[in-house]
Amino acid sequence: MLNEVIPAANASSLQKIFAQEWDKNLKPLPKGDVFKVCVSAAEPFVDGVSLIPAEHAAELRKYEESNGFSFPGFNFPSCLHISKIDFEQGYLAAYDQAAAEAAKGLDDKKRGRFVSSSLKKSFDRDKFTDYLRSAFQEDTTEAAAYRAKALNKIEKCIKSTAANLGEKIKAAALDNGNPNYLALCERLEKISPEQFFNGCFAYFSSLIDSHEAWERYCGFIVQSAAGATLFLDIRDYDDNYKSVAHGQTVKWINSALLRLNETQNRDDEADGEDAYGNPLSGCNAKMPGVRVGPLGDVILRSMVKEAPCQFRYGVADYESFPVGDISRRSAKLALETLAQDQFKGKTWNVMGEKELLFAYPVMLTSDIGNDDDDDMEEIFDLGDIPAAGLFTDGPTAKDKADFAALAGQVIAALSGISRRLSTIEIKIFALKKMDKARTKVSYYTNFTADHLYQCAQEWSEGCRNLPDNLRRVKRWGDTKGEIIEIERRTIFPKELYTFANKIWRMDGGGSSPSKKIKSMDGLELLLKNDRAFAMNLLAIFISNTAPLLALCGECSRRGKQVIGDKEEDRIVNPAILALLLYKLGCKKEDYMNSPVFKLGTLLALADSLQYHYCKYVRTSEEDRKKNIVNAPVQLVGNSMLSAAETRTRQTVGILGARIKPYFTWAKTDMGEDMGLSRWMLKQLSVISSELNESPLPETLGPIEKSELYLGYMAGVSGKATGENENNEGGKQNG
Repeated sequence: MLNEVIPAANASSLQKIFAQEWDKNLKPLPKGDVFKVCVSAAEPFVDGVSLIPAEHAAELRKYEESNGFSFPGFNFPSCLHISKIDFEQGYLAAYDQAAAEAAKGLDDKKRGRFVSSSLKKSFDRDKFTDYLRSAFQEDTTEAAAYRAKALNKIEKCIKSTAANLGEKIKAAALDNGNPNYLALCERLEKISPEQFFNGCFAYFSSLIDSHEAWERYCGFIVQSAAGATLFLDIRDYDDNYKSVAHGQTVKWINSALLRLNETQNRDDEADGEDAYGNPLSGCNAKMPGVRVGPLGDVILRSMVKEAPCQFRYGVADYESFPVGDISRRSAKLALETLAQDQFKGKTWNVMGEKELLFAYPVMLTSDIGNDDDDDMEEIFDLGDIPAAGLFTDGPTAKDKADFAALAGQVIAALSGISRRLSTIEIKIFALKKMDKARTKVSYYTNFTADHLYQCAQEWSEGCRNLPDNLRRVKRWGDTKGEIIEIERRTIFPKELYTFANKIWRMDGGGSSPSKKIKSMDGLELLLKNDRAFAMNLLAIFISNTAPLLALCGECSRRGKQVIGDKEEDRIVNPAILALLLYKLGCKKEDYMNSPVFKLGTLLALADSLQYHYCKYVRTSEEDRKKNIVNAPVQLVGNSMLSAAETRTRQTVGILGARIKPYFTWAKTDMGEDMGLSRWMLKQLSVISSELNESPLPETLGPIEKSELYLGYMAGVSGKATGENENNEGGKQNG
């Protein structure tokens, strides 16, 4: 991981926008509610509790040398050893036996809702307080063991960890101090863990005067999944200085720790350089961790001793790949900068399951000296370049922007850095969470902005590699019942992974997930020209999505342009198919003249003719006025698509026999849409003649299957004679 992050740390274009550097032991608070608990000098030693706003809590950090023991913020061990639902059910058993009996036969989920609802109805403050106190005073072996464990944690947090932090702040010898922090530490020195624990219970229990208050503070009283995070402070603080629970106080603590680290590194400076050319000092310490968006805590690692190959030469860990403190801090700071929430869709974005992709531009140092000063801007705003969004699925999850439009925005922003795109390199790496403790680099590449420009142009052309009547698509508008026609957008690389990994049922009515296509395959397809790779993707894609493509074509024959919750699949999948064909050198000018594509259009025409027959022969005039057509569930052409894949040459003959009744009717049709009937007959004759001149293959490969389904979806574009025929023909060809 360090090899992927260090280049960002060394990039001069990023260094001036680095995030605040934090000491490795000063860690963010857990997500969720954080309560400020004010410590008093007299019993009950707690004289204030308030919920800290989320934006304020994000500025606070806790000093944590070892997991679970931190200061001045820490996870408070609940006062009771039992769970919330068991406590509530016990209260009901004492004061509402009917509700308690009714809850016994329910499963855990229903029981939890029922008990909480019953407690809300029967809540009585005096009874609840009495029951709470009796539970706290319970004298059992289990309760005693839990209490001892809780007191041990509190002792390590407010005594040991607080003392260690105080010694480090004192050793840093900062010119400015914070008397409020010192006052908090002095009060905690005089309080025993048991006094603090009892004081917290007394104060929290006094706050519970309603069911709503119980729901708010129950995390401090009973065990729950969310737990309770508190941050210590004092109520009577000196107004001339910031309170302890303030971002500026946390920064003051951080500056003391960083200053102390620098002093110690100078004193302990070892001879030699680490693997990255920086001083070797600090290479034997534990690697720092970084909070990386949705991945959570990620520990920077070099070579780990768990890999047996490291012991081949008798060395492991830092001995085989030494990384000093300066390199570690630089890597940590670079990753924290790239992973900031404000840069989502810019420098990072979600790629796969528990996987993040990072992308950022840097200037190629070998070219910097050759450019004029006015030809480039070495420092730039990462927030203006949505690189990560371009390589995933857009800047934000809700954004349905077009890839081509976003690529133009990225290229324009990069052109503002340097007029020579070849002097800008884009670095990409992806981190994937293996389990709670381990994270691996799942992907890494780099390329010039000039290469990106060329690849983006080719990608956009590929997504437009469709017959003209498939280039536009109808979908729901903003108003209920409104249908609008839009240009089919170019897809994002991640959408190949998202949409192609659905195995559709034979009727196209639903899908199940697949993992054959990897999260980075779309990015590989964008950046590289690998025919074998593209062919493999096409084989998987057409196998997975053929039923949906067939359904899209049949709905078009029936005049149903929007397919419920599959609308986005209907928009994206044809573009993926067109792109893969383009990557294999099959452009629409060529494949639309292939016999297999024409076979697909022949099947589409057969469906149109059958549907037209059903509309005027099998459907009453009253139903036609309601736009109801008495047609089979599956039309004849659609039913023969699967057979066309394996018995291609026999398909035309079988189709001719099956549509003979409709063909005969169309010849004699004298109804209001007879012009459309004659036009269909003519098109059937023309395509059949063309197929006689161009022999069909015996079976179809991935490319031929794609041509078949594209031909079926596209149908035949053309105009019949007469106004009604134009309208109906438009419906059939969509």
